[in-house]
Amino acid sequence: MMHKRLPLLAALAFGLACALLLGGRVAQARGAPPSAGPVIGELTLGPAAPIGPASPGGLGGLVLTTTAGLNPGVCAVTQAITVPAGTLVTFCYQVRNTGSVTLTAHTLRDQLTDPIIADYNFSLPPGAVALLTRTLPVYGSVNNLATWSATKPITSYTIGVGSCGVFPDISATGQALNLGDDEAANITLPFEFLMYDRYSDRLRVSNNGAAVLDSPTTGIGFGNQALPASALPHGFALFWDDLDARQGNVYAGVFTFTAAMQAQAAQGGQEVLLPPGPAPQGGEYGYYVIEYKQRPHYGGPLDGGAFALALLAPGSGTPGFVVMCYQDTDFGNAIYNNGASATIGLNHNGGAATQFSFNTAHPELMGDAGVSFTPAGSGQTGLAAGSAARVYAQTVVNLPLVNK
Repeated sequence: MMHKRLPLLAALAFGLACALLLGGRVAQARGAPPSAGPVIGELTLGPAAPIGPASPGGLGGLVLTTTAGLNPGVCAVTQAITVPAGTLVTFCYQVRNTGSVTLTAHTLRDQLTDPIIADYNFSLPPGAVALLTRTLPVYGSVNNLATWSATKPITSYTIGVGSCGVFPDISATGQALNLGDDEAANITLPFEFLMYDRYSDRLRVSNNGAAVLDSPTTGIGFGNQALPASALPHGFALFWDDLDARQGNVYAGVFTFTAAMQAQAAQGGQEVLLPPGPAPQGGEYGYYVIEYKQRPHYGGPLDGGAFALALLAPGSGTPGFVVMCYQDTDFGNAIYNNGASATIGLNHNGGAATQFSFNTAHPELMGDAGVSFTPAGSGQTGLAAGSAARVYAQTVVNLPLVNK
């Protein structure tokens, strides 16, 4: 998880306190609010203030209470205050997980700042409380309605098989990783990605057709295994096999599945690059892609394969949606062709995985073939809760004294 920073806004000060309480214990919150800019307030740990009656809006396991006060070091219990215009007011946002599943990705918005935090990664166990404070001057009366939303970890995936329609080729626009045989490179995604219970922007890409999330020191060997496999923690087995570096390259970059591409793909049947759910604004889907282009099998002829891993960007559809596209899996030897010696699937750890294939030839993995992995169960559920704090700002006019 990359530690990121909050933007510096004029006359705006953030005081952040994230206390996760369970059975009287304080748990550590991972990471920092994602953004680009100087740090104003560091995350600190401490006891949460008593949670008063929440405003209506607690949904599906979350209850949010928003309060307003004048002490930036204290989470106030008042939900309505009256102050002179321009007074520094500390808003405190306290959320309680009233459900039975740990929540891992959090977004907070209010009427003054949208968002305050976005896809912020920390674990909020059942029964725990998280709090965040923010201090800023208030010049006019406001009913500051806030919304806290969170995502449950993914427990399983549903596999879909169809057509990518358009192969997500980023070799002309992406970064060439120039990996040698059995080498790997660490890259930073432009967003944080949710996979099972791991949420991170750190991806380690191996020349052997696989990648792992948030494991920058993991060695991904050339010997593929059936999933689940502890050797591939939080791993994407696109085409895990003993690939060589004698020709071709591995690329990383952004790919946009445009409306024109969608129209072209619609002629090929099931379009796996279209995630379930409503289309994003503008109708275009953003992906981050790892492309293996013309990589041969180790010890085989110089007849390289071409396949790509595509991770759906936030705001484009279902969080955690994964697509694997296969343009060419013919390595010039039946022992290796079409996945006969490869592993394809998603791996959580040594005890859980979603496997599509292990050492089994799939002649259909050619042309524009695609395999999708859609989060199932709790991973599709977003929770939200709302609450408001009122600040009545009064303008004080000082009249001159008149001597009579």
